[in-house]
Amino acid sequence: MQNISRAIHTYVHSRQMQENLDIARLWQHWPDVVGPELSETAKPLGRRKGALVIGVQDSAAMQELRFYAQEILDRIAEFLDHQPFDKVAVELIKGRACLDGVQLDHSWIVPEPELPEYIGELAPYLPEGSAIRSCYEAYVRAVTERSGQGRQTKSDGLDGKD
Repeated sequence: MQNISRAIHTYVHSRQMQENLDIARLWQHWPDVVGPELSETAKPLGRRKGALVIGVQDSAAMQELRFYAQEILDRIAEFLDHQPFDKVAVELIKGRACLDGVQLDHSWIVPEPELPEYIGELAPYLPEGSAIRSCYEAYVRAVTERSGQGRQTKSDGLDGKD
């Protein structure tokens, strides 16, 4: 069994790791590699089974981009000094994240819910010493701690020693 530092060293210096780093560098320099005009239309989506997956907004651009496939592969080979892809697959983007830059849409981020005023009020109605009451009390403690609100809840004295 090899030690962890040797395993990491082996992985970092492996051909697969170098190829992954090269592809990441390609995403970072996508507009430089394919040109500013083409980079506006053709967005890198990833790699699938040796194919470069490029996304476009509509089917007309998809058809047009197929004519540029070999030119794109040639530019990539020139940039990386080797060819990591064997073909180009063109797909509609359909809201997927592109890899040529940070494109964040924060609409999917759900804000933390506010701690309800009635948190912990259900505990007295649960059987003393039961698993459900124990779980509920743990939930109330976790939610209260996570919310950062140190206010008293009715669950604070649920051990029957009010």
